[in-house]
Amino acid sequence: MSFENGITLTSALKKAKKLAEKKLLIRSFGQILNQLHETKTIESLNHKNDWLEQQLIKAEYYLKSGESDGGIQLLEKLKSNKPLPVPRTLIHGDCTTDNVLVVKGEVRVFIDVAGMTVGDPRYDESLAIRSFVDNDELIKAFYEGYKRYKVSKEEFQYFDEGLYEFF
Repeated sequence: MSFENGITLTSALKKAKKLAEKKLLIRSFGQILNQLHETKTIESLNHKNDWLEQQLIKAEYYLKSGESDGGIQLLEKLKSNKPLPVPRTLIHGDCTTDNVLVVKGEVRVFIDVAGMTVGDPRYDESLAIRSFVDNDELIKAFYEGYKRYKVSKEEFQYFDEGLYEFF
């Protein structure tokens, strides 16, 4: 474990007085996530298994162990309604506003990277926007930084309101 300077994006957004400041923070969040997803894959993390299938297996294990908020009906829905696959990238695995640090007014550091792997970038993207998904101005700012892809409403629901319920 190491100590990193900065405050979480969640805290920085609470402290921000003006919308313009929040938009700069969110845009930098999009930029750093874009950089991560554009990073050359680290071979030791590049498992040949289907990432989403592995997540669904873990979700079922957590459900049976009583360690998840998701239920059997949700899990069955996720299994039968998987989104079309996209090219895998390096992903954080828990890319929320609590797991990035702001340094000098910009998101600069990922923390809590134990779940970093090669997987579906839409999972990170969905978790990244979850706390401001209903704010059009902040969503626009995020996508000014994150230029790879914009998750659909259905993809967002699948990953944030579905799969994430088990983790």
